[in-house]
Amino acid sequence: MELGHDFTVFMVTGDLTESGIQYSDEVSISAKDTDTALFSHEFELGYTDVGKHPAITYQTLLWCYFKAAVMLKVSTGTATMKWKPQARNHEGTWVDLCGYVTFSATNTYKESRVDGYAELSSNFNQIPFDFRILFQCDTVSIGRGKVKNTSQFRAIFKDIV
Repeated sequence: MELGHDFTVFMVTGDLTESGIQYSDEVSISAKDTDTALFSHEFELGYTDVGKHPAITYQTLLWCYFKAAVMLKVSTGTATMKWKPQARNHEGTWVDLCGYVTFSATNTYKESRVDGYAELSSNFNQIPFDFRILFQCDTVSIGRGKVKNTSQFRAIFKDIV
């Protein structure tokens, strides 16, 4: 028997705003050209009765859709910034969901986003899984970033019994 599931997770939540736009806390980069975690999330099953079904041996992803929107800026001047989303089976090897997205940043937040269906692989094909967004700046201690509330992922998976 196969039991299917469909979950959507929004990466940012918070108090309601007049504009409807919310952001994660701002993250600063301290080291030049070094990956810094802008966001991370461990996706586990969203229902509490899975322990009542001991016949379930694992959950396998059928597909996973990601929409990641980040806001990046520098505190002074201009600099080149880049970011990328990654996923992995829980505590496994990280898989790049796309290459680095690179652009010139100024002291005003600029939105950058990627979206689409992730290519599943042996390192990213199960529930639970981990997700993160890494970012870098080519200048020391001036890069800043936050995640916008339009960011989400949707996982379609099934239990194998």
